[in-house]
Amino acid sequence: SREKLAEALQGKSNIIEADVMLGGSDEPVMGRPSDTDSDLRIKEWLSTIMAAEHDVAVKLTFHTTEAVIPTMTILRQNMSRIDFPIIINAPVLASSYSSEQPLDPDLVFN
Repeated sequence: SREKLAEALQGKSNIIEADVMLGGSDEPVMGRPSDTDSDLRIKEWLSTIMAAEHDVAVKLTFHTTEAVIPTMTILRQNMSRIDFPIIINAPVLASSYSSEQPLDPDLVFN
């Protein structure tokens, strides 16, 4: 949410973690798959972090394949302006400890 992002940027955190899902408009938004939508689109989230005067790294966690390609496209479009590390997190292996379906590693790593 916008509120949580503002709190994170005002705090002392060095890493901001966010879950990415596909929103109702088929646009990547920040939120967990159990959410139905979010008030924060990835474009706004990214712009806010790029404009902030706070040195951070970001960690994006993907739970669904559908959100990967549009998010990576947005990140690539902004690479010349991104001056912080980006960590991509996604389950790519099946686990008996999780009911989450693994994502196609080729989507995540290419």
